[in-house]
Amino acid sequence: MEVAMRLQSEFQPSGVVIFTATESAGPPLMDVVAITAPPIGYTVEDFTRPRMTISQIMVEINHELIIDDTLVHPLVRSGEVETTMGVMAFLGVPVRYKGAAVGGVSAIHQTRRSWNTDEIYAVRRAAASMGDVFAKRRKRRFLF
Repeated sequence: MEVAMRLQSEFQPSGVVIFTATESAGPPLMDVVAITAPPIGYTVEDFTRPRMTISQIMVEINHELIIDDTLVHPLVRSGEVETTMGVMAFLGVPVRYKGAAVGGVSAIHQTRRSWNTDEIYAVRRAAASMGDVFAKRRKRRFLF
């Protein structure tokens, strides 16, 4: 939670989410490790429902996503993310273990927003540090 709160105070997104992800027959299953503010009117369970989040797309493609406006971004513009969840801007970086995406760190905003270089680097650093934590826990066979 400390990492999430640090990002929240550093650049004031609407919320920060840190999660683990596991493979499934469908989209990755997410387990929220830390969240600073779920979208208004939604529980964490609603927030992590399959095919509802940009975070799950990010894990599936194993690539960071920097989206300033979800209404025009080709990857998500036709989805329900912006209309259902109120996410208008997204900055997310996968947490990797042995090259595979095993989770992520994401910042969301409920209005369009241009993410600056410092914010992008801050989320990248957070994802790298969480990757170290995830790796240590996996070596010890602990799960969150």
